[in-house]
Order: sequence, then structure tokens, then C-alpha cells
Amino acid sequence: MASTRYGGDDQPPGQRPDAGYRRLLDNLRQGHVARLLPLLGEAQTAIHSELRKSIDEGRAPSSASDSLATLAVARSHVIALERRWQQQVGAAFSEWPRPPARVDSVASFSLVSDDQLQTQLIGQPLIEALDRRFADILDVIDRRLLSLATALGAEGRPGNPFLPRVLIDAFLVCFPSSECDAPTRGLLLGQYERLAYERLGDTYAWCNSVLADSGLDMGSTRDHALLAATSVASQPQRRGHPGVAGQLGTQGSLTPRHTDGMNAVDEYPRGDRLRKRAMRRHQDDARRGDGRRELGEMEFLAVLSLLHWEGADSMASGKGIGDDLRESIAAGAAQLGMHPEDTMPSLEQETAIDLVGNMLEALIAGHRLQPDAESLIAGLAPVYLRLAIVDPALFESPLQPALEVLSSLVALLDSNQGRDALEIEMLQLANQVAAHLVEQAPSDGAVFTRAQERVRIAVAPHEKRAELMARRAWQVLQGRERLQQARLAADQEIDRQMRGTTLLPAVASFLSEQWRQSLVQAWLKDGPGSPRYINAVGLGERIVRLDDEAAHARGQVLAEGLLEIQAPLLECYVACGLDESGGNRLLAELVMELSQPDAQRAQQAWTPLAGQDGASRTVQATSSDGTGSTTSGTLHVGPVVVQDDGTVVAPRWLKLAWQSADTGLHLLVYRLGAKSLTLSLSQVQAMLEDGTLEARALQGPADAILGKMAAAGNGSHDPA
Repeated sequence: MASTRYGGDDQPPGQRPDAGYRRLLDNLRQGHVARLLPLLGEAQTAIHSELRKSIDEGRAPSSASDSLATLAVARSHVIALERRWQQQVGAAFSEWPRPPARVDSVASFSLVSDDQLQTQLIGQPLIEALDRRFADILDVIDRRLLSLATALGAEGRPGNPFLPRVLIDAFLVCFPSSECDAPTRGLLLGQYERLAYERLGDTYAWCNSVLADSGLDMGSTRDHALLAATSVASQPQRRGHPGVAGQLGTQGSLTPRHTDGMNAVDEYPRGDRLRKRAMRRHQDDARRGDGRRELGEMEFLAVLSLLHWEGADSMASGKGIGDDLRESIAAGAAQLGMHPEDTMPSLEQETAIDLVGNMLEALIAGHRLQPDAESLIAGLAPVYLRLAIVDPALFESPLQPALEVLSSLVALLDSNQGRDALEIEMLQLANQVAAHLVEQAPSDGAVFTRAQERVRIAVAPHEKRAELMARRAWQVLQGRERLQQARLAADQEIDRQMRGTTLLPAVASFLSEQWRQSLVQAWLKDGPGSPRYINAVGLGERIVRLDDEAAHARGQVLAEGLLEIQAPLLECYVACGLDESGGNRLLAELVMELSQPDAQRAQQAWTPLAGQDGASRTVQATSSDGTGSTTSGTLHVGPVVVQDDGTVVAPRWLKLAWQSADTGLHLLVYRLGAKSLTLSLSQVQAMLEDGTLEARALQGPADAILGKMAAAGNGSHDPA
């Protein structure tokens, strides 16, 4: 069916060529107002009901009664408020496509009233939130309005009368601070914003559909340049302000933000490199000289819309995603009367097909996806091909919301066998989100932002629970590791004191029991470099020296030394679990034995607290190169890895939950946070090398794949 045209040669005789476009603009205004005007009354009704309910339940704020009175007055003047709202919204359309008035740099410095300041403070955050929420669809509408403005002969680029700012400003005009108290105004504005958040998507989709059906293409670079030139030319020349000549390049032509076609420079470095490389594969295609015309952008997008409607089953050649796309596009074009014998995709369209096909194929090849999951990702090809055509920033980093959603879907599907309730839920979520993208993306650019938020909300509770479980697991491991290290350090100290030394049995018993236990406690509580630990080490050294003094019958020195360490000795006994009387008893036995110069001394045996292999262990992990550094590992806490032991057991999704900075021990957990593996640094490195473990990129699947694709041609042979 032919599109409805509002201007051009199909207008009745004697009518101005732009009269049809004027009617189009008026229809857009009326439809926009009709769809959004009810928000004003709905916001008041919702807040009134909420306040009444809170009063009935006894949880109303102190200002509730005043707010109800204010609402009663407002609702009695609802017709006047709606008229005021319509006038404010209509003002944005009345002068269109005249550009917004230029504010003089001198006159713009003026005092702002308290009411204006408060209005800006409460309204600006909501405007920014709605702008972000509907950025994609607003950009599409703005581009179509650019074509409409060009058709109407606009001088300069006009504003967009559909922006959220117009709606928020209209609301604030209806409820100024002089007529509405601050609490009520805040409640109403919040409810109005929530309703707008729900309603604007459908309104913008309708608006975009009307503009598209009218035959208005999305504005080209030529439109940008024309409006920019007329805008500058229409401005009065001032000292220090360049005119048109100041905007011209060396050849006397406008230098736009980026040039037509695939020659985008600087602004999109990664996408530019990818497109140029892909384009060279099609430049010498002999078919381009056989007389067939290239599909226009709107024709190509219409074919993609047909693929959206038919679903992923329309791409079933099995030759690869790029080839499947080409065959499906040829079949779709034929259905719309553009037969392959007469038409073919343009060079830019062929390039986009290659990029999208290669990106999706790389994502599938680089992750462990089940056949159904592979089909799900491949079925999104028309969605991302459309974006590759209309959005030059699609492949840049940081990623657009559309590619963030793609990364999230791949992460949900990676190594997901549907083994448990969580994996089944993730599979269902991925299928629902993908189906929603295929259905809504052609008409609603904001669908990607909503989809990403939906995934985040669905996954967040599971991630939080898994994080708590993983934290408990690694805290247990960390506690055991610290205890082992403390025992090892104490063993090393007792070995230093007792090796090659003859001691009294009582002295050896004190060192191997109470003293060594005090070292472990000091290490765990305060650390090996703390004063407490150093003092504990010093106590053992002094006991050994006093034993030597006793062996040489130096009674005076022995007596003075025992008096000095009596209190620390008693504290050591008590700290190890003895009561004061028990500590005094052991202390008396130690003093009595030391006071006998002829008592038998010998080298005393002791059992390591750290186990039989304790003496061979080191506190600092040693890497394969012997440097003692743990930085040679290729995993960091957080990234996803996949375990595949080469048996019939399918790969499993794992996450590195913890890595010991002291021993290099790695803790890997399942999706639910349960412990899966504890591996040494050398084991991790070996498993990564033999493919038992596969690391996943920190920046996410899509960004990592695009980075590899862009870097693949950085050699000298690549002129890009």
C-alpha cells in the first residue's frame, strides 16, 4: 500500500506544496495532546486516592490534609488546568519549524526568581531521566522532523516539540508554587512522571509511525548541512562571531560532524575501522555494474521490518548468519516488489550485513551455547542489522544499550544447560527478552533500555544471594588459610629457638604449648608486624636466655630476669585458657626448675602445628618463574569461566569468587554461589592452558568481540 504523502506533486491544484506538511504537523500535535492530556487528571486522581488510603490506615504524613484540600481546589478547576496545559504544549508546535530563539549572551545574565529556581530544581532531574529513557526513539523522531523541516524550508535546525521537557514544563505551569504547596506539587509531579514513563513509549511509537508513513525519511547529512548553513546565514554578524565563511572547509563547503555513507571519521573510530574493512570486500563486486539499482535506506528498512514480522524462521539457509540475512533480504524485497533481478543492497548495506553477521557468529562461536540458544542469538540479526544502518555509534565503546542487552543475553545462555531452577529461569528470561526485542525494536528504540533493566532486575536478587553464599565460602577458606599461616609462623619461631639448643623440659613445654599458642593468637588478631606479636616473640627469646643463665649458675641475673617477665608469663598462661591459679602453679613449677643449676637439659622434640608439610610451605605463593609473584595468573576475581573436563559432563558456568593474595588459592563457585573448585595458581594456569577452564572477558561478550574484530586488521597490510 502506498504511503500517505503530505506534500509534493500529489497536492490539489492551487494549494501550496507545504500545506500538506502543515496538516501533518497539526495532526501530530492533536494526536500528541490527545494521548497525553489525560495524564494531568490521572495524576491528581492517583495522588488523591493514595492520600485517602494513607489517612484511613493511619500512616499519612502531617501535610496530607493540606494536600487533599489543594487537590480538591485543583480538581474543581480541571478544565482550566487542561486548557493551560494544552496552551503550554501547543506553544512548542506553534512556531515550528522556526529554530528556538537565540539567547543574547549579555541579556542572558539576569536574576532568577525563587519560584523559577525551585521549578528548575524539581523538574530538571525528571526531564533528564525521561530523556535517557526515550533517547533512542526521540533521536529517530528528531531525524524525521529534520526532513520535515527541510521540506518546509526552515532556516536553521528547529527544536523537537515532542521532548519530555515540554511535558514537564507544561505540568509545572499548571501547578505553580503560588497555587500549589511544595509537598503536593512533589507528589503530583512524581506521579505525572511515572505515568509519562509508561505512556510516552506508545505515544512516540505512534508519532514515528505517522512520520514514516508520510514518506519522511530520517534526516540525511545534506539536511544537517543545509539547516546549519541557513542558520548561520540568518544570524546577524557580530564582532568576533564568524559567519558562514567561518564554518567552511578549505574547499568552501560545510564540514559536517561526519560525512555521508561509510566515511565517518574520528567520532566513531572502532565502527569506522570495522566498516572500512568490511566495505573493501564488496567494492570490486562485478554485480555492481550489471544495471541493478541499489536499495534505498527506507526500502532496506522496510524489508527488515518484514523479517521482523516473519521471525527468525525466515533465515534458515544454514550457510552462516550473513548469508542467511542476504537470502532473507532478497526474498523479502521480492515480496515488496523489489525483485533481486532489478535491485541489490547498497555497499553500505552489504557492509552492515557483514558486520552484524560476523559479530553474532563470533559471539556464538566464543561461548558454550545450546542449539536453541544459538538460534535465539542468530534470530536477532534483523534487529541489529537495522541498528547498524541507522545508528553510526552502534559499535563504539562504551556500548549502546542495544549491545548491552545482547551481552546480557549471551551471558544468560553461556553454558546454561537448564540443570536447575535458576538456569531454567535464565533460559526463559533470555527467550522472553529476545522475543520482545524482535517484536518491538522496529518501532520503539527505547526497548533496549527497558530490556536491559528487565534483565538487571530479574538477575539482581539471584546475584545477591549467590554473592552472599560465595562470600561465606571464601571467608571460611580465608580463615583456614590465615590460621595455617599463623601456625606456620609460630612453628618457624619455635624452630628458631629450639633447634640445636638444650633446654629444661619445663622450658620446652612452655615454648611448644603456651608460648606458641600466644604467637598464633597475636598473629591472627594483630598481624605479624604488630607490637603484640613482637613482644610475644621477645618473651620466648628471654625464657631461652634465662635457661642458659640458669645452666651457668648465674643466680643473680636469673632472679632479676624472672622478676621482669613474671607478669608477661602469667598473662601468657591465662591467655591460653588457664585461670589465674593454674597459671600461678605452672609459673611456680617453671621457676623452681630454673632455680636448679644441675637439672638435666637436652634437645627437646616438638610437633608442628601446621602439619607434617608445614616446614616445606611458604607464606608467599611462588609462581612458575620463581619470582614469588601471583600476578602471572590470567584470572581476576569476578570474570566468568567455563569448566569442561572433556568427559560426558557438559560445561558448567563458574565464577572466580576469591583469590588469595598470600597463597594464590582460587575459589570457583557455581551460579548459585555454591563452592565448586579450590585451585592453586599453578593448577589454574594449567587448566587454562589445556582448555579445561575458559576465561570470559571482563568487559562483556559484545564489547570483547568487537574489540577483537577491530584489532584483527591492525597489521601493516591493512590500510585502514
